[in-house]
Amino acid sequence: MFPSEKKSMMAFLAYIIVATLPFPIYSFEFPGGIGMTPNNLLAIFFAPFIVLNFVKNRSIPNFTIIAWLHGLFICISFVGVLTAMVDEWVAFRGTLAYVIEYFIVYLVVFTCLKSREEIETALKVLIVVTIINSLMGWIELFGFMLFGKMLMPPFASYFKELSYKNFGYGTGGLGIPGFVRMFGFLGPGADDLGSFTMFGLGAAMYFKEVTGKFFYKFTYWFFILTIIGGMSRNAFAGLLLMFLVYHVLKLDGKYAYRQLFLKIMAFTSMISLVVLIFYFAKDATFFQDTSVHLSSTKEVQSYALLVERLNPFVSKSFSKSKDYFTTHFDLALKYGFYNLGFGLGNQNFDEYIFDNYPIKYGSHSNFIQTLGDEGIWGLLVQLVIIILIMRFCILASFINRDGKKDLLPVVFVASFMGIMATGLIRTYYYNPYTFVLQAMIMVLYLQKIKEKNLLK
Repeated sequence: MFPSEKKSMMAFLAYIIVATLPFPIYSFEFPGGIGMTPNNLLAIFFAPFIVLNFVKNRSIPNFTIIAWLHGLFICISFVGVLTAMVDEWVAFRGTLAYVIEYFIVYLVVFTCLKSREEIETALKVLIVVTIINSLMGWIELFGFMLFGKMLMPPFASYFKELSYKNFGYGTGGLGIPGFVRMFGFLGPGADDLGSFTMFGLGAAMYFKEVTGKFFYKFTYWFFILTIIGGMSRNAFAGLLLMFLVYHVLKLDGKYAYRQLFLKIMAFTSMISLVVLIFYFAKDATFFQDTSVHLSSTKEVQSYALLVERLNPFVSKSFSKSKDYFTTHFDLALKYGFYNLGFGLGNQNFDEYIFDNYPIKYGSHSNFIQTLGDEGIWGLLVQLVIIILIMRFCILASFINRDGKKDLLPVVFVASFMGIMATGLIRTYYYNPYTFVLQAMIMVLYLQKIKEKNLLK
């Protein structure tokens, strides 16, 4: 069954799923440590209605190879439960979380959205909630900068036991005393504001290009500033990759290669200039001589320390991140082939390394964790999913009635690769919004295939 052009009442369920994406702070836990966000709860609640709708219409959806690969990954993860090296319950709970938080969300969005029009409506909903989340982030940042206190999201304390330390107060966002992190409604200690905002940025980018309206131009730049204000280096890397992929793939027409060459040169020049500035600023001392007075008795270091934190020629954090990555990667390669290639069990790898090696930090990469947790088979399945998603987007961009490239799949693949990058160098790929994006991509791809067949 291909998604049809006919409007579907079921799309409203997908809109609600999208609308609840940035609000995991309003979550609670069942006994055993199983967390439940509004997004997860609604997806579980909607699932039976979707099944009943299929039964009523006597139709079986074409779930596509992506859904089956996610199912295969879940099976591999369940095998890991039986062979878990640390805690079978933790492995089972992690596998169950993948099913609830990601797979069911993917299936609900995929089966409820039926057309491009509905995808675009869902993206408009995404823009609205991304604005709300971003505004909350700026309130948190300026609340601390102007008043020296954390302004927490409304009613958040009723769902979680919150403290100022959760939000960087005292220890400091980015490890900088006196600098609070922006997290919006994403949860205490969350550092994926930039990763989530990239999804909304992609939607704003698309509507900015196709409509030219001021609202989308404004939200486009607002989301970029929010990612910068979040001061997450993995989000900076994802944003650069997102822009690079978008501007390369959107090229079309007679002078495409010339445009590509000029844009690569401009991008390379910009990066080179930033590197040179960082290099010549490595001996600067102004960030050591400034401070912020929170009160007559309390003084903390200034936000100018961000210059040091973000400068690879000065900050030790880059070398530490490299150590995190390489050390865990070596160990993941070792344990990824344990148990016939099924790994140590979901959410077991980091804990096993922590208990058995003198390494007291996490993997800092979703894909290293996957290799250690679900083994080489689990990692290969996830890599195949990523490759196929990118392939489907690129193929869909060339299927258009007017013969020109379709910008929507181009924006989708750029956003997806940006988010994927944050999961490669940190741990923000496995999030519900990543799987919502995958579902939208597959609905659009099936729609494009149908369109191609009609054009023959």
